[in-house]
Amino acid sequence: MAEEKKKSHLQRNLLLGVSAVIVVALLIIFLAPVVPAKYIEKEPYAANETYVEQEPYIANETYYEAQPYVTTAPLSFTVAGTAIQGVAGQIASDCIVIINNTDSNSGTFTVTYFLVTMGGATATQYSSQFIAGGTQQGVWLRHTGDYIRTFTYSVTPPTKQVIQYSTVQKTREVTMYGDVQKTREVVLYRDVEKTKWVTVVDHITE
Repeated sequence: MAEEKKKSHLQRNLLLGVSAVIVVALLIIFLAPVVPAKYIEKEPYAANETYVEQEPYIANETYYEAQPYVTTAPLSFTVAGTAIQGVAGQIASDCIVIINNTDSNSGTFTVTYFLVTMGGATATQYSSQFIAGGTQQGVWLRHTGDYIRTFTYSVTPPTKQVIQYSTVQKTREVTMYGDVQKTREVVLYRDVEKTKWVTVVDHITE
């Protein structure tokens, strides 16, 4: 009986000791001073951001413009043929240049004749003839005193007024746009490491 009492007493003391240890541990945990704990927080800060913006500006632009002006131009024509004819009862020859006025305008055509006579003499003579537009007519020259063996000629046609165009370089002011680099202040965020004081329990459970 005494041994049972002694055994019971030892068990009770052991239980009390364990309980005391647990209580002390809990007190240490809950009543211990706080400890530092590190954490990351997003913190805003101002920064300069570069961007490009189109801005208008005035510039001189070169361009070309056709401008009319009045000038003269010869009437168009062709030579349909030439001929030398004798004159009845005379020592003379008729020299003929047949001109086809292919122009829509009318005018007086002048022919310069470079004559060579049967005797070998040379002479230069002129003759003119009005020829309506779109028609054909001979320009006649009569040479007297000798017969004409051969001749050459040149034709001077009349002229007309025509409108032609010339290209003129000009400049004008135009609005253009160019890229301009600028800066502006923006709010950005960065990670900042901070420290806070927490209890041991909070530190363990975080």
